[in-house]
This record gives sequence, C-alpha cells and structure tokens, in this order.
Amino acid sequence: MAEGNLHMEHFSKYQSFLDTIYNLAPETPEKLEAVYERVSEGCREFVLLRFTTKWLKISANMDDDTIAICIDDDAYADPSDFAQMDGSPPWGSFVGKVFGWGWIAVNQQGYCDSILLSFEGIEPKVLLHVSGSSIHQYNIVPAGGTVGTEPG
Repeated sequence: MAEGNLHMEHFSKYQSFLDTIYNLAPETPEKLEAVYERVSEGCREFVLLRFTTKWLKISANMDDDTIAICIDDDAYADPSDFAQMDGSPPWGSFVGKVFGWGWIAVNQQGYCDSILLSFEGIEPKVLLHVSGSSIHQYNIVPAGGTVGTEPG
C-alpha cells in the first residue's frame, strides 16, 4: 500500500459490520431494551445491546485494538456473566428508544476501531471506541450554535 493512500480493499473487509448495522434497522423498528457489559482485568471486552428482536454484540479485539460487531439473536438469552448497564452513561437516556442509524470508523492505518450509533433520529448519539484493549463509551453532544453562523 502506498503511504498515505488507503485502498478500497481496506474498507471492504468491514462490509459485514455495515451489513450488521443495516440489519438492525428493518421495516419494524428495533427499540433498545437493555445494555450489558463484561469487564475483565479493567478492560471492557464486550458490550451487548438487547433490541426488540436482536442482540448486538460489540467486542474489542485485544490484539490490534479494533472493534467488531455482530448480531446474535439467541446466544445471550441469559447474560448472567455480564453486568446490566441500562441506567449508566451513555445508555440511560437511550433505553426504550428506537435505533436510528449506525456508522463504522476506520482510522488512517486502515483499522476499524470505532462505531457510532443514533437513536430516535439520524444524528449520532453514542461513540464506542477501542483503545488500550478496552471499549470506551462516549455520549456525543452537539457543540451548539446554528450552522452557518459565526460566533459573535
């Protein structure tokens, strides 16, 4: 690969992640019903999002600090080895809300290390980012102001 030049094959390897997000937004809306996580040795290894009919599993690859997502409809019917995080940031205000959109982020080295999720609309609300072998969770808050105006 030429320096400073990412080729499409870098992105095509993440097509399954985009397909997973697409499958969360069927004709019948999927509501976020519960959130679970598993932390081991100070690292958040997994985040499980239970929607109306699907489970979205988000995991950290500790070998290269990338993120992976997949839908697994039945595997977590009893998530007893996970802690429930419904009321914790950033999830508290999104439980009960309809999934909107999802994005994956690929860094300049070609690694997918982040995903963004929206609820009740198209603006991203949550960022999940892997670094230091752990999934870090962030609320995305608009900066404020009106687009196209200069502060005055």
